[in-house]
Amino acid sequence: MKRLFFYLAILAVAFLIQSELFADPLSPAYNIIFSSVTKTSMKIGVTKGNGDGRLVVRYDAATAISPTAPTTGSTYIAGNTIGSGANMGTVIANLTNPNWKTSATGLTAGKTYKIIVYEYNSALNYNTPTDFTNPRNVKTVPEPPTNLYVDPCTGVGPTWFTATWVKPVDGKDGFYLRVSTDNGFSSLVDMYEPAEVDTTTSLMIDGLSNNTDYYWSMKTYYGNRTSSDTVYGTN
Repeated sequence: MKRLFFYLAILAVAFLIQSELFADPLSPAYNIIFSSVTKTSMKIGVTKGNGDGRLVVRYDAATAISPTAPTTGSTYIAGNTIGSGANMGTVIANLTNPNWKTSATGLTAGKTYKIIVYEYNSALNYNTPTDFTNPRNVKTVPEPPTNLYVDPCTGVGPTWFTATWVKPVDGKDGFYLRVSTDNGFSSLVDMYEPAEVDTTTSLMIDGLSNNTDYYWSMKTYYGNRTSSDTVYGTN
């Protein structure tokens, strides 16, 4: 009987050890936050779960419909890829306790990324989060429009001019266009303070005063991100 209890005790301990090693972390990371977002970089923070670490991974939000999760038992470092094709992820950082923040660099301007933080335990079991704060999408700052131009022969009238520009390769949501009677843009013209313009490449600006100098500038917007200003005559 003592031998039976001994074997049962061993089995119980083995079961507990196995459960500890192969169980997912009980609580995933959540509340992903972003700061200092630029065209090519950003800072990322997260509220930790109860694991031994967390893997921060970025995906192309436009293509990653079913993002590939990390493989159980695998160790990853920054720059490693997870999966392949449209659902492939790229590791931004492997944050061991007590770390909860990192920086992402080498990003593409005017692009939407899906950020997922996978909490993991000592056996490298990764918890795939489903909270509305993890995963999170984030847009980078877009490129500004370039080659602002007014044709002096056909693009100017007594009370109007036609502004043209080259939009960035990524296109994005549209542009903000300002028109002012001073080069410091402190005296903005009504309806152009700024005007929100679609993804076109030209606009007739009408209702101006004859024999008056005007200055204009543009920036790209993409969601809540805006590019730097491009001022006519400076690019």
